Amino acid sequence: MDNDVGLRAFQVVSEERAQRWHGENEWTSERWLCALIGELGEAANDLKKIWRAEDGIANDGDPPVSELRKSAGVELADVQAYLVCLATSLDVDLASVTAAKFNEVSERYDFPERVELPTPLLFRFRG
Repeated sequence: MDNDVGLRAFQVVSEERAQRWHGENEWTSERWLCALIGELGEAANDLKKIWRAEDGIANDGDPPVSELRKSAGVELADVQAYLVCLATSLDVDLASVTAAKFNEVSERYDFPERVELPTPLLFRFRG
């Protein structure tokens, strides 16, 4: 069984959870963007510590690189979750636009890689 979380399915269930979590206090796109940037900053901080360790100038008390890599992965998962929330707040079908943009760049640079374009959603997430 494939346990991969499809982007579209993730976006739909994420919207359901956001509504349950925030209730009547629906977040604006600006709030989702701020949360996204915060998580990017946390991932960047882990990378900074990895680079310091690789350069031999790690601070006392910094976790080992293996733990920092795991932490960066968790922060990147948060980045993806907030990116999906931001896209949903803008009524963007992230799976469709991501696939279309990927294919557009491949075509522009004559790369053979293409992804299958999903059928666009015909409804608004917050309609």
